[in-house]
Amino acid sequence: MAFRQATPSRLGIMDSDARLVRYLGNRGRQAHPAAWSPDGKRLAYWYNALFGRVHLLRVDRPRGGVRVITEPSSFLSDLRWQGRTLTYVVSRPEAP
Repeated sequence: MAFRQATPSRLGIMDSDARLVRYLGNRGRQAHPAAWSPDGKRLAYWYNALFGRVHLLRVDRPRGGVRVITEPSSFLSDLRWQGRTLTYVVSRPEAP
C-alpha cells in the first residue's frame, strides 16, 4: 500500500500487514499515490495534476529512480497500468 504522510509531507509504502514501512523521501505536499505497476516495482503518483505532472518511481531500487511525465497546461486523470504501460487521459482547458 502507498500513502501520503501529512507532517512531514512525504510518500511512504508498507507491506500488507503494516510491519514494514518505508518512506520514499520528501516528494512534496502535492504528491498523491495513484497506481502501482502490475509487478509492484513502480509507483505512479500525481505531483500536481493541475499542471499535468505524473512521477513514476522505481520502488525496487534503493535510491528510487524517478521519471517525470509532463503534459503542460493540462489536467491528467484516469491513471492506470495496462501491462507494462502507464496510460492516462489528458484534458486541456478551452481557449477563451
